[in-house]
Amino acid sequence: MKPITPHLYSAYRFAYGKQSGGRLTLAREKTQYVYRFLIFEEGEVVAILGAKRLICRAGDLLYLPPGERYRLSADAAFSVLQVSFDLFGNVADARPLTCVFTSEFSPALCSPLPEADALLPLRVGGVFGGTSALRGFAELLSVGRTSPLWQIFGDSALYATLVDILRTAAPPVGCGEDILAYINAHPEESVTAETLGKRFSYHPNYINALVKRASGCSLGAYLRRVKISYARELLLHGGLSPLEVARALGYYDYSHFYKAFKAEVGLSPTAYLTAHGE
Repeated sequence: MKPITPHLYSAYRFAYGKQSGGRLTLAREKTQYVYRFLIFEEGEVVAILGAKRLICRAGDLLYLPPGERYRLSADAAFSVLQVSFDLFGNVADARPLTCVFTSEFSPALCSPLPEADALLPLRVGGVFGGTSALRGFAELLSVGRTSPLWQIFGDSALYATLVDILRTAAPPVGCGEDILAYINAHPEESVTAETLGKRFSYHPNYINALVKRASGCSLGAYLRRVKISYARELLLHGGLSPLEVARALGYYDYSHFYKAFKAEVGLSPTAYLTAHGE
């Protein structure tokens, strides 16, 4: 397998202030030719990566591989360290290192990742928490680019951060199954990525990936499947009305329960009870 040899191109700190009136949205959707870290120092930002909306807070790292479309949006001022790099140190200097609009992007200009399961987390953008990146790259900026140590220090910080990301993205065997088992055992709870993240010590944005890897569907789809499966049992054997079942499962809006049940079963709760009840 092609070895990873991280090579730092640039590291800059940007501070964004709140504009008068409305939400602070940064540029239109764009992408880049190189790999990039956005390391958030303060504030809260919504990172929009295609159809994904990721919450980024102080200490979080947003990873963006080449070709990842993204834009940032925030309600208040925030600051971020922007780090541009290559994983293999073999991108020609003539290639652009700045953001370009999506329509101009060419995958042929990027260093391709080798086909290796260990590197799968680096194929798509995502948010990671608990890395040492914020401290490491803040120290790099204090060294200054003119220092002969800048490149060595930067490449070392990159390598350490990538190791942190890959370690975080490679949970112990069975972790996804453990999450599914917890969901299965607590169908009446209002489980979210945030509550699961706290329980299993993973960033909320990564919980969905673990669930999808273990079950083949998204967290939302799996939660609905479990809840509606339990709802069917309660309707047939629990002696509860459809409204009582909805409340027992945490659906405080009956129309939400009705739509979820019909989407999963193909019948409304009342029609299901009529067709299958004794």
